[in-house]
Formats: sequence, C-alpha cells, structure tokens
Amino acid sequence: MKDDSERPPHQPPEKGTHPRPEPPGLLRRPLDFGPLDKPVDLAACREFFSLNGGSILYCLSAMCIIYGIAAILGPVFARSFVLGETLPCIVALNVYEIALLAVLLVIVIWQDVTDDAISLVVLAGVFLVVSGIALTTTSNSQPRWVLLIGACSFVLAMGKLFVLRRFIGMSISPVLWGGLAVVLGWNFLAGARLADATTTKTIGREQWLLSWLVLLVGGVIVVLDAALRRAKSADASSVRVPFLRRPAMGWIFALVLLVAAGVHQRALAYVFDVRSAFIDYLPLVSVLSLVSLHLALRLRSEPAYFETGLAAVPLAAFLFALIEGPVLEKPALGIQLLWYPPVFLGLTGIAVLLMSKRCRTLLPVVPFYALGVVLTLTCSAATPADLHWHLSGALLVSGLFLVGLVRRSAALCILAVVLGTLGFAATDAFEGFTRFLGLSDSGAVLGLAALGTLVVALLFGRMPSAVLVLAAFAIMICTFDLLPSELGKKDLFAVPALLVLGAGLWMRLRHWPSVVILCVPIGYRLVVASVLLASWRYVLLGFVLLFAGASLSIRKGKRARREAAAAGPAGPDSAPTTAPRSRATDPSSSPPPGA
Repeated sequence: MKDDSERPPHQPPEKGTHPRPEPPGLLRRPLDFGPLDKPVDLAACREFFSLNGGSILYCLSAMCIIYGIAAILGPVFARSFVLGETLPCIVALNVYEIALLAVLLVIVIWQDVTDDAISLVVLAGVFLVVSGIALTTTSNSQPRWVLLIGACSFVLAMGKLFVLRRFIGMSISPVLWGGLAVVLGWNFLAGARLADATTTKTIGREQWLLSWLVLLVGGVIVVLDAALRRAKSADASSVRVPFLRRPAMGWIFALVLLVAAGVHQRALAYVFDVRSAFIDYLPLVSVLSLVSLHLALRLRSEPAYFETGLAAVPLAAFLFALIEGPVLEKPALGIQLLWYPPVFLGLTGIAVLLMSKRCRTLLPVVPFYALGVVLTLTCSAATPADLHWHLSGALLVSGLFLVGLVRRSAALCILAVVLGTLGFAATDAFEGFTRFLGLSDSGAVLGLAALGTLVVALLFGRMPSAVLVLAAFAIMICTFDLLPSELGKKDLFAVPALLVLGAGLWMRLRHWPSVVILCVPIGYRLVVASVLLASWRYVLLGFVLLFAGASLSIRKGKRARREAAAAGPAGPDSAPTTAPRSRATDPSSSPPPGA
C-alpha cells in the first residue's frame, strides 16, 4: 500500500503494477540527438554498397592511379622532359587501361553486370587521353621515338575499341568508329608531330590550330553520327536493352574523349608555348553542345527547356569570351577562318536550326545566333566595346516587338520596350536627348519605358492594373522632372500630351486610377497658373465647372437610357409599344358593303 499512496490522486492504483522510476536528474539525463540517435540500418547500407560499391571502387582506383602518376611525373618535369624518365609512367597507364578492359570483359561476359560496366567504359575513355597527354609532355626530347610509341598506342587503342564493340556489345556504328579513330589518332600523334616540326622551324599558332582542326573533324563526324542514326525499336524506349548497349552509351564515350581532348589541346599550347585564349576553344564547345543535345533528345521522350539550355551553351561561352577580352581579328581565307566568331556562330546556328525540326523548343535560340553573327561581322576589334552593339540591340528589340505583335503577347512587347530604353540609355545619343529636354537620366529612362508601356496597353486594349498604375506613376515623375517650377514653353506640349494620353486610357481601357495619376501634374500646373491669373482664375474655374456639369449630365442621360433598355416591355408600368387600331381601319368594326 505504500506504493499506492505515492501515486497521484487522479490515477487509481492497479493490482500487480510497479511504481515508475523517478526521472533522472538534469546531469544524469541522456542526451537526445534527434535523427543521430537512431540506429544505423546496416542492411540498407549493405544493400547500397552491394549495388553501387563496384562503381565507387572503380572511381577510387582511377583517382589513386592519376594521383600517383602526377606525383611521380611532377619532380621529373621540374628537372626535364626526358622520355626515359617518363616511359615507366606511360607503360603503367597502358597496363592500367588493359586491366580496366580485362575487368570489363569479366564482369560483362561472365556475370552480365552491365551497370557497373558503364563506369569502367567512362574511365577507359579518360585514361586513353591521359596516356596521350603523358606522351605529349615528352615529345620535345625525342620526337621520333615518341611518334613511334604514339603509333603503337593508337593501334592498341583501336584494338580496345574493337573489344568494346565485339565482346562488350557497345553500339558503335561505322560513322562513330571513324570519328573516334580521328580523335584517338590526334590524341597519340599530334604532340609528336608538332615536336618533329620544331626541329626545322618554330611552332606557331597556325600549326597549333591545324592540330585543332583535326580534332574538330573527329567531333563533327560524331555529331553527324548522332544526327543521322535513327532510333530503332530496341533503343532507349526498350527496357530490355541494357544502357551499355544502346547508341547513347557510344555518344557518352565520345563526349568523354572530346572533353579530355580539349584538356590535351590546352597541354599542347603549354608545351609548345603557343598563345591561346578561351575563344579558341569555342568550336569544341559547340561540338560538345551539339552531341549533348542529340543525346538528350534520344534519352528524353518529351523534350523540354533543358534542351533549349543546351543549345544556348555556345552563346553563353561566347559572351564569357567577350568578357575575357579576346582579340577578335578578322582573318583572311585560311584555317583561322573557322575560329572567326561569325563563322562558328553561324555554323552552330544552322545546326540548331536543322535540329529544331525534331524539337520545336530549340527554335527561339536560332535568332540569338543570328544576332551573334551580326554583332561580330566585319569586326576586327581589340575590345568588346567596338563591336556592333547598337545594330544588334536594334534588331533584338525590333524582333521581340514584332514577335509580340504576331503572337498577341503584351509581355513580349513591354520587354522589347524596356530593353530598347535601356539600350538607348547606353548610347551617346541619350546624353544629347536628356540635355535637350532638360531631364535627368533616371527621369528620362522612367518616362520612355512608361510611355512605351502605355502605348502597348492602348494597342492591345488590355493590361494588368498594377502595370498601368506603375507606368502612370513613372510618367508623373518624368513630368515633374521635365517641367520647371514656373510656367514656360514646355507646358504647351506637356499638358496637352498628358490630356491626350489620359483620354486615350479612359476611352480604351476605362482605367480611372491611371487617369487620375496622369491628371496630378495637370492639376499642379493649373494651380501655378491660377496664381498668375489673379481673379481671372475664377472665370476659368466657372468654365471648367460648366464643362464638368455637362459631362455629368451626359452620363446621367446615358445611364437612364441603359436602365430603360434593361427594364424592357415586360415592366409593370411599361406603356404599350403599339397604338390601338382606329375604328376606320379595323375591318371587324366596319359593316360589310350592302348591309
């Protein structure tokens, strides 16, 4: 009973129960870490590692190899670029590639594990180019031997491609095979070929761009394969075909090779001391974007704005190159013509235009490529400020406005007005415009943008109320900025212009808040004028009140007619619409003849 007496009075004692232990004190209470207190699900961890552990370990293995080779070659390159000291690393890289291929054959042919094989194929592509980069770094010491080793490495690389196609089952078409052969041949032979040319003359930018051209030819062949190959029944839509054996995997492998080859080309510029800029790599960016675009269209059943973003990547890269400040030299007819911005932007725009037949969301990107061509056409400027910004901006604004008119989109027209105003504010003519009217820069920008917005509203006959109010406020601010404190010549065109604009808004949109806002400057100028008119202001006020009363009477009459028309003949007190017939014309009331 002692235990029962310790219970609270609202809890009746139960038989056979033990009292609850006292809660521990603050210092003895266990800490609560929330989700961290929950036990780790070892079964889920084992399941995750059993599914993805192979790919994780493959990536860690590749990182260890790359780190070890870099740590070995670093001190060697600090002393010299002798082939004999770097040859063991080149051999180790080739042996690791063969080991990757052997593991790939084992897991695919023996166990049919195709998902882990994807990471091995990607790593194989990376190490193919890494071997070429390691070979290029030693090409200056003994170019003939490096050329021989590069030729052997190229043959070995083509054998690896044959194994991937024949035994792994990768979908490598003859066209894609040719493109990969060009890229791999450039990868293993370009450095040695340039080094061999240094024995007779100094390597310049022209020779470096020629090696670039060979790489780009391989990339264009890959793009042609992606564009010409049609989807079959057992393609991405079929779940029974592993991703490793779909055409998309071959294009991913080509993408890996091309990206790594871009790094290799940068290494060539460093080894042979060739001056290069980011704009030199823009053709490769275009090739990578087009291959990625074809890949996305093949993998996604319903193309969306992701593909539009991929198509605009070369444009974004070009703008970044302009920010970097490259020298845009107008070349003569020759190999450098491909790196002239109007040429590669035009070619990329044509390719995107051809692809827009399969994906309509790509079509809006094409006009921007045309603007890029106009921006840099016939230009040999050393700074981006000397490009054709005014002409390109005028074409952009005009195009947006015309598209808005055709599609009946007021938003596009307003965007064109705002962009046109900002572009005009960046020109030298804007300074003369503000000086002529006596406006500040901010007041002129607000006034032009707001006036254009209200004109668009009058043109379309519809506009959100918030936009109209903001535009009217901007017009009011611009008017106060324009007009001086005293009456002058500016009032002769400012006040009538406000009256016409307000009347148009009222007759077209019936939006009284914007009309009231526009009338505020007019009222202020009337107050200023009334001070000068002395007692004549009462005479003018009488005329104003007379016209105001007339307008109210007219509105009253219109409202009465509308109410009468709404009541109609069915009203209780409505008069008959037709007069009764007279007895002279009523045939029933007149006696028949001869009666």
